Amino acid sequence: MRVALVFLLASLSTSAFAAGVDGLDDEQTRYTLGVGTGWDHVGNYGHDGYAFAELGGGVDTRVWKRLYLGARLSARQDLFDHNYVLEDSRGERAQGLAGQFRIGYDGVRFHASIGSWVYGSGRDREKFRLGLNLVGPLSFRIGRTAGYHVRLLVVDGTSFTAEGAGLTARLLLGLRPFGAHRLAAGLYRTIGENVAGIAVEHEVALTQPWHGARALRWGARAGLDLDHPDRPELLLFGGLVF
Repeated sequence: MRVALVFLLASLSTSAFAAGVDGLDDEQTRYTLGVGTGWDHVGNYGHDGYAFAELGGGVDTRVWKRLYLGARLSARQDLFDHNYVLEDSRGERAQGLAGQFRIGYDGVRFHASIGSWVYGSGRDREKFRLGLNLVGPLSFRIGRTAGYHVRLLVVDGTSFTAEGAGLTARLLLGLRPFGAHRLAAGLYRTIGENVAGIAVEHEVALTQPWHGARALRWGARAGLDLDHPDRPELLLFGGLVF
């Protein structure tokens, strides 16, 4: 289970482009940049909680007709950790790195992509270790982003840990935009850890652009470790769309 508070998630995109499961129908390329901080509780795999800070970014684009390419990169720095079994805290300074590459089809009413990813961590290890996973990120969208649609996201997000998109699966229902608002909500489940909850994403178009920003984006997750209900998982993120 993680308890995370993300203090900034900024999304940068060209005015004509933003492909993938988010963005406008006529957008083609989307750049994202995010920073975050939080409390990451590792359930099932261990009994530790980690305070961390993170920086990440990514790009989504259609390179030829509906051929989609995407890439993500996030770097994490643990600040300290707490062992729940020993009830002891220590100054853990481990680093983490996550990167992914995706390829697929991106249409107005349907998106599907699959990718490979690398993940490295120094947690509970003497040295930092980096590994390659040939299959990992999965993204699906059924329906237009300008109308009702369904999104399934597996191992998909930036910043990676801060946005809660490490080993998680999220199923979201996107509503038809109303006024300047675009809202999506649904369920999420952490893969390999017995954590489940609800997720909400909200994007508001700005009536007056602010330093080039076209919209304000924020979201939240709230869940429980079903093995330890007294340790809830909370997440808030926010940022700007350019």
